[in-house]
Amino acid sequence: GPGCFPHPLSIIRMVFPEHTPATTPPHQDFPNNQGSTKLTAAWIPLMACPAELGPLRVLQGSHRLGVLPLQYHLGPGNRAAKLPESASALAWHCSDFAVGDVLLFGAMTVHAACHNLKPDWLRLSVDFRFQPAGEPLTPICLSPHFERLSWDDVYRGWSSDRLKYYWQKNKYVTVDWDESLHALSDEDAEEGLRMALEYAAHRGELTIDLSEKRKG
Repeated sequence: GPGCFPHPLSIIRMVFPEHTPATTPPHQDFPNNQGSTKLTAAWIPLMACPAELGPLRVLQGSHRLGVLPLQYHLGPGNRAAKLPESASALAWHCSDFAVGDVLLFGAMTVHAACHNLKPDWLRLSVDFRFQPAGEPLTPICLSPHFERLSWDDVYRGWSSDRLKYYWQKNKYVTVDWDESLHALSDEDAEEGLRMALEYAAHRGELTIDLSEKRKG
């Protein structure tokens, strides 16, 4: 084939224990990355990761459901897939993971995290993504995660330039981000705002009365 293009964007995740409202919900990677549907994600635990520590699970056959609509969620990305009724016939699969294990799945596969139920442990993992060389991608896939750092920040202190900006030597095509693939309906956006405010109030980050008050 044409070879592999590894995305510069990579993510390290720290999942806190007993933080179930923000556990990564069922979703597809395509709306978050866009570009090519031939994207493959590699999820790699950095520690032994039994089911109760919150590894990923995948929904068998879900890659055939097409691009799914979204709803708000408190977890990473603040988006969850709206699963059709037909998805209820599909089975979720998970496993205990050992150091060195790698889980690979496509951009259309619905996946989610299990809850981290171990009270004294953080779950540590990394995400890397790959696609065939020459396939389209969006500019966010070429930047550090959420652009909280620049590549100059990342490379500061490196002793060699050999691997810096490696992707500029690779074959790829950039396409515009399609906001419609990531957008929420007005109803879902309103419900999402309510969820976020309730969550912040529960954590003591703000004081607000969200109850409906009737006059008279």
